[in-house]
Amino acid sequence: MIVHLDWFGCDPRHSHETKIHQMLEKLGSVRPITRASLRIEEGLEAAPPFHLILMLSMPGPDILVHSTGQTFEEALLKLEASAHKKFEVRAVKSKQADRAARGVKAMHRG
Repeated sequence: MIVHLDWFGCDPRHSHETKIHQMLEKLGSVRPITRASLRIEEGLEAAPPFHLILMLSMPGPDILVHSTGQTFEEALLKLEASAHKKFEVRAVKSKQADRAARGVKAMHRG
């Protein structure tokens, strides 16, 4: 997986980068991810100071999730939860698309 991090309004910290890579490894164990791009913004005047935007490239459509938080850790946890929720929604939609339309008999039944 290729990881690209953009830091705006804050300095990169090794502890934050470690937590980001751990989160991406967890997400990668659920679905194969080829590329991850994360934008970390810290605004001093914004109500929640941390704003994270994650773009995941994978087989099928890409996933884009946002989160905000008072601390970096809070924003990262919300981001991970949003990504898991998107994975679940995508899995449900995929199952619905694979089903036959109602009233259509399976081909093997004749």
